[in-house]
Amino acid sequence: MGYPIHPYADLIPPMTVAEYVELRESIRANGLMRAITLYEGMVLDGRHRLRACAEVGVSPQYETYGGNAPLAFVVGTNLARRHLTTSQRGAIGARMLAVFEREAHERQIAAGEHGMQGGRGKTKTLGSNSTQGFGKATNGTRRNPRATERAAEMAGVGKSVVQQGKAVLNREPDLFGAVERGEIAMNTAYRQVTGKESGQETKKAPTPRANPSLLETAPTPAPKTESVHGYKVAFRKQERENEALRAKLGEAELATLAARANLRQESRDMAAMQISRFDAERTARIKEMALYLALAERELTEGQVCDALGMIPVTLRKRKHDAIREGIEAWRVRRSRAAAD
Repeated sequence: MGYPIHPYADLIPPMTVAEYVELRESIRANGLMRAITLYEGMVLDGRHRLRACAEVGVSPQYETYGGNAPLAFVVGTNLARRHLTTSQRGAIGARMLAVFEREAHERQIAAGEHGMQGGRGKTKTLGSNSTQGFGKATNGTRRNPRATERAAEMAGVGKSVVQQGKAVLNREPDLFGAVERGEIAMNTAYRQVTGKESGQETKKAPTPRANPSLLETAPTPAPKTESVHGYKVAFRKQERENEALRAKLGEAELATLAARANLRQESRDMAAMQISRFDAERTARIKEMALYLALAERELTEGQVCDALGMIPVTLRKRKHDAIREGIEAWRVRRSRAAAD
């Protein structure tokens, strides 16, 4: 036995192809794990499961909803089970708002028909444009802020998203379907429909009207020459301050250059000192080697060695005297041994 789909079930966006294929294959492999919910002889929840059962040849199981809030049931169940974006939840809120407004309009009509019965058995005659019993209507529906808050709360989104969805649904139903399928964001669709973002609408302030009598009696304002002169004085003062700052900056740059020059001169002086020191040590080594060669060529007495040591700078003479004398003695020993062999 086939059951029609309840209008509340159509408030929920349909599954994508991938989601439906996954559900169908799961039912094929494991059977129907969750019964299909009926309400008023129609499918309230489980329309995709019913279709998948028919395709894979599985007998569906049914249960009847016994509560008194079918809309809240189907919305809450699907929001908890489905992975829907904020825009898709906003689309659900927009469709719920349309349901709330339609139901409110129907109640208003019923109340209006009841109110047409006049007192003492007489019947009232209302004009075709009369709003008695209906309140202020817009496009056949009453604007109800509480309905918007209720739809936004049930969908888990802000009121602005629901209002955007309502505008897109009323003006571009095909574009609204793309939002339900998750193909486009709600704010993008709203900009395409209205050309502006929600919440950016500002009321134009009324232009104040001038009193002709005041315009005639009001004196003509004098030109503000003093204020212009004040601006010129302030400008010149600022220019002088800028010149002083630029002069200070130039002095600081000159001081920096001088410090760098001094640093470079000190570096050069230190390098020259190190070079002269190296040259002195190198000269001392050359003289020392010359002395060793002279000792090797001929035998020198200790006095002659002392005279030869005079060739070495005074700063090196003391520490070189003993070394040279020991060198001479060692050379003499090696020479005598060589002669004996």
